[in-house]
Amino acid sequence: HVHNGVYNNTPVNFTDETFLTYEHTDGLNYVHTEISRFDDISKLFRLPNIDKVQINLTEGIGGGVLYPKTNTMLLGKERHDDFHISGYGLSAKAGINITFFKHFYIQGELKGGYINMQDIRTTTSSADKASQDFFFFQRIIAVGSIFRV
Repeated sequence: HVHNGVYNNTPVNFTDETFLTYEHTDGLNYVHTEISRFDDISKLFRLPNIDKVQINLTEGIGGGVLYPKTNTMLLGKERHDDFHISGYGLSAKAGINITFFKHFYIQGELKGGYINMQDIRTTTSSADKASQDFFFFQRIIAVGSIFRV
């Protein structure tokens, strides 16, 4: 193999093509579900008619799996670029929802979580793998409508 050898105090020029290529080419693909709750807090703002404007506090938790398509080439081995379940994620969120005329809303949320990918494939061999984990924080603004199906 091209990198086998002893390298005591010997400079080695590694390039992307011979040492490491690593990227999640089709996104992180966090496939998850959430459970949320809405609590009407309109009374705190003394709103006289919640048919026109209603204010809700929303909070929720979620979890799921990571299914990235990781493009890797490590130490000159054959390139690997397949979808693979690589780990899990957990999240929690809280926000404010303002509903107008019972059918239209604007919602702002703060969401934070943890991603742990302990099984990222790095070569075509299932014995070769990498791991990474990180925390994330999102600010979300959503505009939508509510209707019966």
